[in-house]
Amino acid sequence: MAKIVITGSAIVLKSDLTLDTLKKLKKYDPSALKVQDDKERLVFKADIAADGTGSVAEKAVYFAPVTHDAEKKATVTLQIPDSVTNAAEYAADLLGAAFTALEGLEDTMAAASVEVDEKKAAMMEKIVVQ
Repeated sequence: MAKIVITGSAIVLKSDLTLDTLKKLKKYDPSALKVQDDKERLVFKADIAADGTGSVAEKAVYFAPVTHDAEKKATVTLQIPDSVTNAAEYAADLLGAAFTALEGLEDTMAAASVEVDEKKAAMMEKIVVQ
């Protein structure tokens, strides 16, 4: 389950999934990174930013392309403005809808990751190198 960590002047949104898992899904099953409605309109998606520390929008989370997390979890680091007096309240307001959507999507992504691993293992058994 995703977490929000406040440290110093930063908010870190930390996924329960590793950055490598997100990269694997982006390569083998990109549909697992998004939720669409019955008319195939985007409801929410997770992706990896091209550079920087990541970002959060109402319908998307873009994780940083590099992680320094000890567990290699995917993260987004956001700056807390100097004018903010209650960092926890600010984080809840800033991340509210995206955080809730991400938590639901993480279950789907975790299951898809297992399926990708199983399919790849089955395929690898059928590859013959001569």
